[in-house]
Amino acid sequence: MGKSDSGLYFLFILLIFQTVVAVSKARIVAVPKFTLVRVVGNEAIIPCTVSDYDPQVEQDFEWNFSQGTQNIDIISTLEPRYPDSKYKNRVVAGDIMIKRINDSAANLHIKNLQLSDAGTYICKTPSTDSAVKGNYDDSVGMNVIPDGVKVAVPPDVQQQLGDLVEGEEFQLKCSISKNSTECTQISITFEVKTETNGNLQVLSLTQDGKLQPGTKYTERFQSGHIRLETHDDIYLLSVSHALLSDTGTYSSTVTEWIKQQDGTWQVVQQKGVQLAKVNIERIAQVLSVSAVIGNLTLSKGEDTDLTCYIKTGNSNAVSKEVVWYFSTYPTATPGNEKLLASMDRNSMMNRSDYGIISRMDASTYQYMVRNAKETDSGYYYCSVTLWLQESKNTWYRAAEKISDAVQLNVTVSEPTFKVQVTTSTIPTFAEEPAELKCTVSDLQNADDTLLTASWYFTPMLPADQTATRDLIATVKRDFTVLTGDKYRDRVDKGLIIVSKPESTSFTLRIQWSEDSDRGNYSCSVSAWAKQDGNWEESKTETSSDVNIFWVQEEPKVFAKAVSQGSPSSAGSAFEMICSVSSQNIKGPHYSVLITREQPSSNVKKLISLNHEAVVTLEDKAYLGNVVLEKTKEDQFRFRISQTQISDIGLYYCTATAWTPSGGGTWKETVSAKSNGIKIEFQSTGPTFNVTLHSDSPTVHQFEMVELLCTISLGETPDGASFSLDNAAYDVFWFAVRSYDNSINPTFLASMSRTGMVTQARRNGSSDLSVERIGLLQYRLRVHGTRDEDFGNHFCSVTPWVRNSDSSWIKSEEIKSNEILVTVHADLLSSFKIPVVCGIGVSLAVGLLACLIGYCSARFCCKKDVKEARRDHRRLMSMEMD
Repeated sequence: MGKSDSGLYFLFILLIFQTVVAVSKARIVAVPKFTLVRVVGNEAIIPCTVSDYDPQVEQDFEWNFSQGTQNIDIISTLEPRYPDSKYKNRVVAGDIMIKRINDSAANLHIKNLQLSDAGTYICKTPSTDSAVKGNYDDSVGMNVIPDGVKVAVPPDVQQQLGDLVEGEEFQLKCSISKNSTECTQISITFEVKTETNGNLQVLSLTQDGKLQPGTKYTERFQSGHIRLETHDDIYLLSVSHALLSDTGTYSSTVTEWIKQQDGTWQVVQQKGVQLAKVNIERIAQVLSVSAVIGNLTLSKGEDTDLTCYIKTGNSNAVSKEVVWYFSTYPTATPGNEKLLASMDRNSMMNRSDYGIISRMDASTYQYMVRNAKETDSGYYYCSVTLWLQESKNTWYRAAEKISDAVQLNVTVSEPTFKVQVTTSTIPTFAEEPAELKCTVSDLQNADDTLLTASWYFTPMLPADQTATRDLIATVKRDFTVLTGDKYRDRVDKGLIIVSKPESTSFTLRIQWSEDSDRGNYSCSVSAWAKQDGNWEESKTETSSDVNIFWVQEEPKVFAKAVSQGSPSSAGSAFEMICSVSSQNIKGPHYSVLITREQPSSNVKKLISLNHEAVVTLEDKAYLGNVVLEKTKEDQFRFRISQTQISDIGLYYCTATAWTPSGGGTWKETVSAKSNGIKIEFQSTGPTFNVTLHSDSPTVHQFEMVELLCTISLGETPDGASFSLDNAAYDVFWFAVRSYDNSINPTFLASMSRTGMVTQARRNGSSDLSVERIGLLQYRLRVHGTRDEDFGNHFCSVTPWVRNSDSSWIKSEEIKSNEILVTVHADLLSSFKIPVVCGIGVSLAVGLLACLIGYCSARFCCKKDVKEARRDHRRLMSMEMD
């Protein structure tokens, strides 16, 4: 033998050794510890389980039979020739077999049990262990008894129940007889097979004598709708309230039990039988509802009864909900009309203002019409809803049906009367009162009736326009007033008054008439009678139209302005008288507004005086320098104490006439604008120009931008020299943040002529500074520019010139050119902070990860090192050689 052959031989010996070691695991074989009881002809299943086994090795099983002194081999999973000749044919036929559950468990199956199969069965597990380390076999006894239980359907029970409807009761019977030599108990389970839910347990009687309902039948069992009764050998399942879900094939399963020494129960055998096929039809198919009326024609005040008859077949377990409806049309759908009365499934009548409903018997319900009135004429419907109880607290709507309509006619004599409108006061001019009277005459058949009136107005419009009829107000039965939308404000303020001075007359008074009140007026009167405690409208009559009209003349206002001396130079006073007159306006009060039109055609409001002589300063720049007063009812005086060059322009007086509209309120009638009075004088001072300049209007973020506002002087009108000490300037800086020049400029900063600096509040981090760097030059600095500093910038200068009397005169405001300031982003600066932050966060996360890994390895994952288990497929170590 060569060296290579010696190595292969050594490897072969090693594999055999490892296989022996693998098989040499300790075994414990377990079978049932109690004696099995089975019936002749049935199947017995004896389980056998091995514990403490090697999961990499599949266990083999052998079964032996012991009866008296005989020990016979039955079957083995390891050796096909194992069975004794006595059992060989049954093993080959498959009546005796081993069904493996897993590597460590198998069941012995014995079909068609015989009395000779009674004895002791031994389960073994073949082993090649060199030493015994546990149990390798276990035994169990089995007793085979004759069949002593019979299950059948009593001959008096029908196999097909096809005439059942919802709510009916049905019963199923099962006959059970027992004649057994053993002390056994019987349990029975009633089941139903449905098309939708498959097999369902209905009710069971256990071997302990306890009733157990199925999951879907628990509530019905607790409600008493499903019961199980026993009479000798007959078991009776009763269902008192049949539901649609009860349709199916019913069967019963009988189980024979025997009690073991440890108190547990063992199944001996099971038998089943089909009881009946049950078909439940909808109760709606047999439900019929009809309504009958006692007297089809009634006089007003008479009584009658309406009866609703209900047929539900043989079902007495349903509860009925009955509702009576009324409709004025025979084709109306009940439920969309008036509900008269209803009675719920508990026979409780819901409160109704129309009538009462009574239950005469299980299928008859009556609605009573008392003291009939004209509005009771119409069609009556009876609606029935059937309810079935699924469980103690659960009901469901099983069917619903509505009867045909029955017609009731109530004859009544309605009241008759006439309505006429007359005018008591007719206005001849706007603001005068108007009064109309509505009179009811020839009132017949109106005992115990109340009259209500509604006033309507139709305006007078040109022929090509359509006029609408508007409600002014309604005097109701309780003498309260319901106002129309267009007149609610005037009625609430008392400008329009409606009243009922007598039981048959009504009045409408307009305290202050308006031009829009010219038109046609009418009155609509309704008669109301009380029926069954409710007021019902019986008849309505409308009067013919009455016209109220007066000639409307166009109101006019005239305003004239006269100057009381034009100022010759700046600093002198200006006075203007405004005279007002009007036509076709009664008792007007005037309000006056003074405006100035600048040479640039821009109009500014200066000061105003309203119709109650209250003065309002419209332009705050004129505070303390202008006066507006009322010298006469139609005359007003305007005065400027010291005129400035900026006051040059045309001055107008706008007058508005106001008239009282009642209730202490005034309304604006018409306005007029006077002629213009000009203020102009020769200026003795120089002319001014303003320019804006920047050396670097394009900068990067956080850099500074400078804007220089330079003032230049022109020649004086008379050519005289001008000293710079006689001029002062208000300088303002603005920015336009959008390309749209219509957007108002944003104020940045200013320096007054006295040197006071004002800055606007800024949301960004950039800062502003304003300096005067020369007699005619101002500088604006933007420090730390940001994106929001982008835009067009300009400066505005208002010069002040010292007069010969040392007073200061304000000149017109001058605006410079615009300069676009552009701010670019610094790419390096924008990335600097994110990069530094990213590096810092990465270092922090890396250090934290290293710390967590060290702590986990040092404290959490520490364990003792043991010798690894040798794999069966590897060579043994040299130490075992």
